[in-house]
Amino acid sequence: MTAILDIRDLALDYAGGFSLRVPALELRQGEVLALVGESGCGKTTLLRSIAGFEQPHAGSMQIADRLVMDAGTWLSPEKRRVGMVFQDYALFPHMRVAANVGYGLHGSSKAEKESRIQEALQLVGLEEYARRYPHELSGGQQQRVALARALAPKPSLLLLDEPFSNLDTSLKDQVRRDMKHILRDAGIAVVLVTHDADDALVMADRIAVMAKGRFEQTGSAEDLYRHPVNEAVARFFGKVCLIPGSIENGKFISPFGEIGPVTERYPVGPCQLMLRPGQASLASSGWKAKVRDCLFKGHGYELNVCLEAAGKRAELIFYSDAAVAEGSVVQVAIDPTGVHFITTN
Repeated sequence: MTAILDIRDLALDYAGGFSLRVPALELRQGEVLALVGESGCGKTTLLRSIAGFEQPHAGSMQIADRLVMDAGTWLSPEKRRVGMVFQDYALFPHMRVAANVGYGLHGSSKAEKESRIQEALQLVGLEEYARRYPHELSGGQQQRVALARALAPKPSLLLLDEPFSNLDTSLKDQVRRDMKHILRDAGIAVVLVTHDADDALVMADRIAVMAKGRFEQTGSAEDLYRHPVNEAVARFFGKVCLIPGSIENGKFISPFGEIGPVTERYPVGPCQLMLRPGQASLASSGWKAKVRDCLFKGHGYELNVCLEAAGKRAELIFYSDAAVAEGSVVQVAIDPTGVHFITTN
């Protein structure tokens, strides 16, 4: 299948010293790619470069088999057939929903414009809201109107810039799920920019973690969550404990104890053992730890324990069916099956 977006050797430099470098990036029809990372990592700059709002000084870019930039080519944003949903939705408050959705349908006949508006509103489930004004809608509904407006011209590629940042936390989960289904039904290629790991985990088929204008790691949500290449990627995707040690003679050796066997995929030498909350448990024997916090989470208890040995200290979070007194000493077992090590050499 031909790539909808194909970027090669993209380079963009700013006077302040920031530089963006994308050696290669492909996106196929129906695929959702999330660009994630801390503020200033370059994800929005890359999105704006794809849209045509920033002009890189080197590299090439194709959108739907059409060259939009290289050393001698530059297409302006309106010629790229790219739809965009902005962070603040950018709806016109004085225009009804239908007029907002049809705003970008220039050059279409009246009948074709009305058909496209109706089709886009059906896709986002807002057919009955066509005559309402934006202020009469909820935040989630306003977002759907912005999405319908971006999809109405039938773009080759859709760009989403922090689309959930203006929503209340209580609304985000449902709105994310709704948008995922809408985009799947539309079958369009999507680039999503977000600073929220949950947005990426729910929405994306593939995630690219960025830092300082570079890609740190690219892969599926599960791969990045379970097998991060470094500490920054590990911490971006939620609670994690990193325990320093080394792999020797087929085992992981740390000041707090050892586990094994370790699979052959990891080299001998210094590393960090990465543990997500579900990868440790209370046991009758194991690593000794002191309970710092025991928090009731509805489905059970979340324990925050402290490991201390040989002047070293680490905190570990895991779950328990029963409450454990804060300050008590417990034994923690770690199943070596499926654990991940971040090498440091």
